[in-house]
Amino acid sequence: MGKDSLYGLAVIAGVFVVFLVSSSLADHLVDGFVAQFALTFALFVGFFIVAAIGYLVVAFREGSREWKREEIFEDPIDQRQINLKIIEEAHRKQYGNAVTKATSIISDHIETLARRRDALIRKDHYGVIDNSKWNIEINHFIANVIQPQLSGDYFRRIEMRNPSVISETINRLIDEHERTRPHSDEVPPGISPLDFEGLCARVLSECGWDASTTQGSGDQGADVVAQKNGKRLVVQCKIYTGVVGNKSVQEVLGAKSYYNADLTAVVCTTQYTKSATQLAQVSGVAISMNFGIMPNP
Repeated sequence: MGKDSLYGLAVIAGVFVVFLVSSSLADHLVDGFVAQFALTFALFVGFFIVAAIGYLVVAFREGSREWKREEIFEDPIDQRQINLKIIEEAHRKQYGNAVTKATSIISDHIETLARRRDALIRKDHYGVIDNSKWNIEINHFIANVIQPQLSGDYFRRIEMRNPSVISETINRLIDEHERTRPHSDEVPPGISPLDFEGLCARVLSECGWDASTTQGSGDQGADVVAQKNGKRLVVQCKIYTGVVGNKSVQEVLGAKSYYNADLTAVVCTTQYTKSATQLAQVSGVAISMNFGIMPNP
């Protein structure tokens, strides 16, 4: 039986009891049917009013307790939501601080990173850009330069929220650096052979060539391949402490045939032998020291 049915039966029983009590009191207090009926009715109404008031008081108190129970139940939920918002805001702030710190570290190494990207991004014979070695370099830089300088919580915050943000920031800052740094043909001291090749490709790019490095073994005598105005140029880049001899000129001539190039050049950081200079003049190879003279179709 439902709660409402029980309440109904209780009310009926209460009314019946009140009527009996009122009738019994009337019999003892007055004589005559009309007087007894009037007194019974008055007592019944009085008892009913008192019972109704009592019921309202009980109902009000019960409702007040129920409201308090709901308030007590809802408060922890609201507090948990507030706590979650506070934690999320703290995490967002930590993430922002971590990215700012990483950006500062990247900026400290931006020139080296720019040279490494010049050296490691290349195009194959079909013009397809190969970023694989540059991506490896980025991962190396993150693991060995950035991560040791960030606290564990900061670095984990970056990995959880946006793991690619550091690599994206590296490339963005290099792009900004390339646009703002002055064009320079000077070779930085201590530059590696691979970075020197990348520098050569960048200098050619600044002169309007579409240039990229060939990177390593199997290059058939060309360290940089570039195209401009429908002409293809192959370049051999040499960092020597002594003079550059015939071999470099001969190798770039072999690269000319292999790459079906129109122009050839050798760039070095030192002087050329008299024999190498003569061979270059006869064979049409442009020779340059520190990018002093570069072919222009």
